[in-house]
Amino acid sequence: HMKNKAIYVLLLLLPLALFAQPAPNPPPPVLFQQGMQAYNNQQFDAAIAAFTRFVNIKPNPEQKGPQKGGPNPAKKGEAYYYIGMSFLKKGNLDGAVENLSKSIEMRPDNPQAKLARGKIYVQQKKYDLAVGDLTAAANAMQQNEEAQFELAMAYAWQNNYQPAIDQFKKTLAIN
Repeated sequence: HMKNKAIYVLLLLLPLALFAQPAPNPPPPVLFQQGMQAYNNQQFDAAIAAFTRFVNIKPNPEQKGPQKGGPNPAKKGEAYYYIGMSFLKKGNLDGAVENLSKSIEMRPDNPQAKLARGKIYVQQKKYDLAVGDLTAAANAMQQNEEAQFELAMAYAWQNNYQPAIDQFKKTLAIN
């Protein structure tokens, strides 16, 4: 009799297992918050996972409220920035450049992404690309010593010494 009961219960549960849906994503702000928490705790794989789920949320016209369009482009750009920075912290420069580029595409007003990508380009010995990004970052962040210094270094790596010297002077002039 016990065997029959087990078969009966199994037959009842089988359709549920077959039609089980994956858990829906939490609302976008919660996913973003999970990504930030993981990033701040240096759990970069978890940050990449949460932010990737966030940027991949598709617009849902049936949903009510502001979430029906999915995450807004500026917030998506910010998420790509943190995905890129997480890849950078893990030592994956190509993953970092790819995601920082997506961030810059969605948020051209974010000089931090250009600074980070420019520094990676220097590591990759892509000095022309580095100078482009670092010039934009240095122009946007006049008082940022790191942006000014990294641009000077990129010029020096290019063997472009006069702009490097001028840029080092600019860096030293910052309080």
